[in-house]
Amino acid sequence: MNIPLPIAGAPRSPGAGAGRVSGRRARPGPAVERIADLLGRTAQGDAAAFAALYDVLVPDIWLAALAVCHDATTARKATEQVFVELWRAAPLLAAQPDCPVSRLLRLTHRVLRLHAEPPDSE
Repeated sequence: MNIPLPIAGAPRSPGAGAGRVSGRRARPGPAVERIADLLGRTAQGDAAAFAALYDVLVPDIWLAALAVCHDATTARKATEQVFVELWRAAPLLAAQPDCPVSRLLRLTHRVLRLHAEPPDSE
């Protein structure tokens, strides 16, 4: 796993300067463009694009699922469910005008909430 290192002179607070350049929205980076392309192709039923999208997204979705579910078995089921839902919802997700990553995050959040470990009740 590659961990991005801080760049000298970069904003330190989360969101400071992110997504805006001179009052205009910044152009999406190559990773976002790649995800948007793969999502669009997945929406058309391209299984190879879905496999590539899986390879790009699964590490982050797995870590999120593990953090929410607290055990590997439930996290595995939740991760699988995210990708089943992604395959089913790809045409709708690809047609939405907002950022593809935010769409995928909303879908992931919705599925993980269903698998979340309930808080301990004492």
